[in-house]
Amino acid sequence: MKPKQTPSRAVPGARGFMVRLWLAVLVLNLVLIGFALWALQQSRQQFEQIAAVTADNLSRLMEHDIAASVRVIDLALQSLAEAMEQRGPLRVGDARELNALLERKLTQLPELDGLRVADAQGVLTHGTLVNPQNRLSIADRDYFILLRERPGAGLVISSPIQGRITGRWVINFSRALRHRDGSFAGVVQGSVPLSHFIEQFIPLQVGTKGSFTLFDQKFRLVVRHPSPVGARDAVGMPFGSPELRELVSSGRSEGVYKARSIIDNIECQPKLEMSPDVQIRDVPCARSRWT
Repeated sequence: MKPKQTPSRAVPGARGFMVRLWLAVLVLNLVLIGFALWALQQSRQQFEQIAAVTADNLSRLMEHDIAASVRVIDLALQSLAEAMEQRGPLRVGDARELNALLERKLTQLPELDGLRVADAQGVLTHGTLVNPQNRLSIADRDYFILLRERPGAGLVISSPIQGRITGRWVINFSRALRHRDGSFAGVVQGSVPLSHFIEQFIPLQVGTKGSFTLFDQKFRLVVRHPSPVGARDAVGMPFGSPELRELVSSGRSEGVYKARSIIDNIECQPKLEMSPDVQIRDVPCARSRWT
């Protein structure tokens, strides 16, 4: 007769060991996953901080360059206005001399593609590509109307418009001309093509899918680089995410925020920079590697 075999207790013990082992492995994996997520979050925050600093530096550079260009253009317009006002009413023989003066001044201002003069009725009389016989009028332009009503307004910057002589999209910088008694005598204006701003943006690096945008006080697109699809139709389109509009309405002149572009739906960290002397605002959007 064979001896009675007692049930082995090794199996339950082995099962308990395996359960504890799997629990230990699970806990270790959870710890490793948690650490990896924490490291990724830290890395993401670092990239976002780099993107914010990049946007801030580029915005300050853009604001400085644009403001400097505006000051140079304004000084040129002031000197032209003073020279014309000192001469008094233009005589027939003055046309050639005045056109030569405008041409000389234009060669000193590479930002401009034209310097022109309009009389008190808004008819272009002198300057780049102006033919007085055509009697082209700018009397309906917003900047002309403002200066006619307020000759002492100083420098007035227009919204983006298509020039009536060249057909190009431009921003006009204008100052009033006045008679000796202070009454309105016309305007002198310089035209900056929108392509000039794009040429300024191209050398600046904002990374993959980054962008630069200029918009006016009414949140209308002035220029963007890279240009959106249908760039010609984009000029003047409504611009600005809710975050940007909220920042501007708060009265702050600058600030970094996170938003998704309404043009290409890419999330990035734009930097708003506004100068009290310039009526357009710049928003470079530096995209981090994580967005």
